[in-house]
Amino acid sequence: MTVPSPSDPALAIHRQDALAARVCSRIGAEYAGGIARGADWAANMRSYELIGDRRRAQRGHLDYLYVRRTGNFGNNVIQLINAAILAERFGIKHVIHRTSWIDDYHAPGGPALLNRPTALAGSYAGLSGTYFVASAISALSDLPPERRLRVFDASIKPGITLTPERATGICLNLRGGYDVFENPDPNRHYGQPPIAYYQTALTRLLQRHGPQEIEIVHQDHRNPVLQPLLHWLEQQDLGHRVTSSGPEGDAMAMLSARHLVIGWTSFSAALALFSPHIESLTAFRGTHLQEVLRRALPRLYLAEDQGRAYFPEGRWRGSARQREMMLSYPAEALSFNDIAVQPDRADEARHGRRIQRAARLRSALSTLGLPRF
Repeated sequence: MTVPSPSDPALAIHRQDALAARVCSRIGAEYAGGIARGADWAANMRSYELIGDRRRAQRGHLDYLYVRRTGNFGNNVIQLINAAILAERFGIKHVIHRTSWIDDYHAPGGPALLNRPTALAGSYAGLSGTYFVASAISALSDLPPERRLRVFDASIKPGITLTPERATGICLNLRGGYDVFENPDPNRHYGQPPIAYYQTALTRLLQRHGPQEIEIVHQDHRNPVLQPLLHWLEQQDLGHRVTSSGPEGDAMAMLSARHLVIGWTSFSAALALFSPHIESLTAFRGTHLQEVLRRALPRLYLAEDQGRAYFPEGRWRGSARQREMMLSYPAEALSFNDIAVQPDRADEARHGRRIQRAARLRSALSTLGLPRF
């Protein structure tokens, strides 16, 4: 048997992997290896890399989590929430990220969020990864939604740089994109709601809240619902404006809305959490961050496929039949429910203070040169 040399590159990689796996286990993260280009999505969600001072990591210290970008704004907000929860729990002082529209912010008692990839270097130890799949990190499993909401409100929401000038009325957001409507092998969860959903949601909001400004925000012209919906609005003599001005312009329009109606998209769901004006969110079948949104918003209306004949969730193929169904599925097959709840903020605040005290103890041990894990 050949004994590897201490300078053997394969042995060095093995040692790095072993250390990265050990650091991941300390925060409950499932380690699937180092970051590799071309790996599939599931592997990337469980891939981590130690950056900075590895010797410090060997001694049991972890100074920051580095959040690798994945997808667009909404997915990265979900990552930030998860990373901030981990940092608070384990006394990790910094979360470094590259999420658009979220600036540096340090909440009292919480981690400092820094939107600068080179914010910490040299003598600090960091763990770079994708903190998107909560089920792959045991420390995030079974957390009450109130915890996620508290951490979001304290550490992430104050850093938003988009500030709408005024509140508007009803905004209908239609997702487009090549990846949804032209990709021959789309993500099976990217299916979008039928036109009847938008028509019924708008009618219900006007009946409940009276005349409102109406704005259609669309990513591009790929969604089959767009043109028929605009034609229907004209037939109903419902004045409206149309916005499609890139990610920031579209985001500003949605942040201004009092009532937001969305398809399946983490972009719009995350914006609803940041909105200073929102009074209601309407979603089809479900939405990203749903349990947090239930507790954050005054009203969350959920449209259900009562007829159970619309294409099933997780079965989107972008086929001609499915696109035709988006235009023909009847409003009578849909039902709408109000599922908002009031969060137990007082109990979570008390629990949060206990977590922060334990985290400060870990940080104090680190300052004394003692391992924190």
